[in-house]
Amino acid sequence: MIIRWHSGSGLFLAQLALPVVVHVYYTHGAMEEWDFIDERELQGWKGACICLTCQHFCYGVDQHCHTLLGCNARQQQLQQGDHLKKKCKLWAPTWQKEFGWAPEAG
Repeated sequence: MIIRWHSGSGLFLAQLALPVVVHVYYTHGAMEEWDFIDERELQGWKGACICLTCQHFCYGVDQHCHTLLGCNARQQQLQQGDHLKKKCKLWAPTWQKEFGWAPEAG
């Protein structure tokens, strides 16, 4: 495994033995300082309209390489696992669903 730190962009680049490249974003302070979303603002959901599929969903890692999950619209963190089984009234489809993964290539 090769790991490179791009200090200007705050980006770790990890390259595995397989032909896979993984980008992990290191957040310095921003997401770490956010409060957590109140559980009463989220509702349990079974289906595709969950936090993970929302255009406001964001993630990163803290200085200890722990994954941080959050909502850019609320500027608040999600508890681990909530992104897979909950949604809120701000849920909106991602732009990829409307325009495709790389619209400029089409």
